[in-house]
Amino acid sequence: MNNKLKRYIIKSMLIISSLLLLSGCWDVKDIDNRMIAVVLGIKSAEDDNIEVFIKFPKPETMMKGSSAGGSDETPFIVIHETAPTVFAAINKINLKLPKSLDLKSIQTVIVDEELAKKGLLPYLEFIIRSRMVPVDANFAVIRGEFSPLFYSKAQTGDSSGMLFTNFFDESAGGSPQKTNIEMWEIYSRLSNPLVSALAPVIQANKQQDTLFTVEGNGYFLGDQMVGLLPQEYMLSYSILSRKIKGNEIIVVDKADVKIIKNDIEYTKMGLNSYGKPFVHLKVSLDLNLVDSSKLNKISKDELENKVSAIVEKTANEIIKQTKPIGADVFQFGNRFRGIINADQYGQWPSLYKDMEIKIEIQSHLRNTGMLKF
Repeated sequence: MNNKLKRYIIKSMLIISSLLLLSGCWDVKDIDNRMIAVVLGIKSAEDDNIEVFIKFPKPETMMKGSSAGGSDETPFIVIHETAPTVFAAINKINLKLPKSLDLKSIQTVIVDEELAKKGLLPYLEFIIRSRMVPVDANFAVIRGEFSPLFYSKAQTGDSSGMLFTNFFDESAGGSPQKTNIEMWEIYSRLSNPLVSALAPVIQANKQQDTLFTVEGNGYFLGDQMVGLLPQEYMLSYSILSRKIKGNEIIVVDKADVKIIKNDIEYTKMGLNSYGKPFVHLKVSLDLNLVDSSKLNKISKDELENKVSAIVEKTANEIIKQTKPIGADVFQFGNRFRGIINADQYGQWPSLYKDMEIKIEIQSHLRNTGMLKF
């Protein structure tokens, strides 16, 4: 064998070897061959089964401007199936489809109230284990009828099921009363005995001007929803949970004030001589005056005191409602990880029932504007 032939063989082997290292597209599915889901719904059914709803956008109707009300054609497809488990129901739905089912674009997961009261972990675990659904998808509980949230076309338009996602976006509404929680958060809190999860509860809007309305926020003991906090409590919850974003408004005696800063100091925390936990909080609020009536005669000090009184009263109402059943919605338990023994973590709901909680609110009005006093 001459040198020229040897060089040819070596070059050929190197080329073939390099081709084997290249990543191909053999497992890639074209977007035209996929059914891209955006909303996943799970509700209770008869005989301990569950019913799974999946909503798909119809790109052709989106192109026609159906989201703006320019077409009477339904801009989405809804398919549902019943099975003992969520995974089994999804497999049944997959068998119906003419294209590959893609759940990686799911942006909202909703469950009905009956299932939430029964216990959610068996029905949400597949999301964390399989990674079929994004763990940053929004989560909500449905009160009342389930189907209208999937089949109705509200006046605001819902071309692809995006209203679910947009509704829970931080920029939507600008209200602290509209809480949101993602799948990884709800799953971690349902699995953590030291805290209690809080999730928005929504209902189909009967007037159909919008897709749904917020009924309140459900609080959990373990993985079971055990009660509902009214919407008006959510401002105080946001303050004590340090979720203030700087655009929250409080209305006091015809004066509107904006919370621009929220600080929390745990002045005392520990176990008393009887082994019962206690915590003392000092919350500082910096406020700006946004608007006030010319007829308003309230002074700066009076306004600050009234804001503090409103926040403190509502925070105590939340504690009064949730503490007797051991639902730690403010997640004090996480701060006691290094104070109580690890074998007491499972007993935290019982310890929390006997917990002494003192809250002090101090408000500071930084910009008085045209306030008359």
